[in-house]
Amino acid sequence: MLQCKLCHSLYPKLAKAHIIPKSFFNLSSKSPWGICEEKAYYQVITVDKGVRNSKRSPTGIYDPNIVCSECEKRFDQTDDHGYKVLSEAFQKKKIFYSLYTKQPLYLIENVNYHKLKLFFLSMLWRAHASSHSFFLSVDLGIYESILRSYILQDKVPLQDECEVILFCQTDFPYSPMGFQPSKINDEGVDFYLFHLPPSFTVLIKIDKQPLPKKYKQFVLKENKLKQFFFVLYSYKDCAEEQIAVKNLFNSIERKFK
Repeated sequence: MLQCKLCHSLYPKLAKAHIIPKSFFNLSSKSPWGICEEKAYYQVITVDKGVRNSKRSPTGIYDPNIVCSECEKRFDQTDDHGYKVLSEAFQKKKIFYSLYTKQPLYLIENVNYHKLKLFFLSMLWRAHASSHSFFLSVDLGIYESILRSYILQDKVPLQDECEVILFCQTDFPYSPMGFQPSKINDEGVDFYLFHLPPSFTVLIKIDKQPLPKKYKQFVLKENKLKQFFFVLYSYKDCAEEQIAVKNLFNSIERKFK
């Protein structure tokens, strides 16, 4: 018998659960920025115990050892909403500019704050619960039970807890490629960083420390207009992103010299 990691009940078989929803991998990789015109086949790269694995994946990564079929259904509405609003934003390409920083911002419309935030948190919880090597760096510690409770109760934390910041890259040179999620520390605050197809980067704060000021105006918040702005940026102009990717490739290279 297998135990569902969400409801903790025992079953002879668990569901074939995707951590990052399959629908994201069905998005065409024809970006508004004209990077690629072919259907997305993501090259998923993992390094586990010194062994480098790489394979093409048109549907993403799934794990048959996380949740039962009934608990898998709990993710349907939030996964569908996450895909709907992000894919529409990606296709419509509505860009505005911050009055203060002149930073180009991408607009998401028709946002259900509850569903969208729970989508990101449930994705993070599933990554923690998965035994797949792609998600080995995700270890929530005491936050596992906290996020599990939110999912079971269909609730979200207060707006200043587990905050979410979203970015979209215009010219990421390694796309399409699946980068493993990673834990980062920015100004003393812990975040998990995810890459979502075709060109989204997500930061999820898992820390009691306050959010760094530079993210304040871009954090996912509830509002009457049901809109959310996120940062549009060029990989070429972002030193932090280039350093992160360079370090990733350096760490892989060192393992196989």
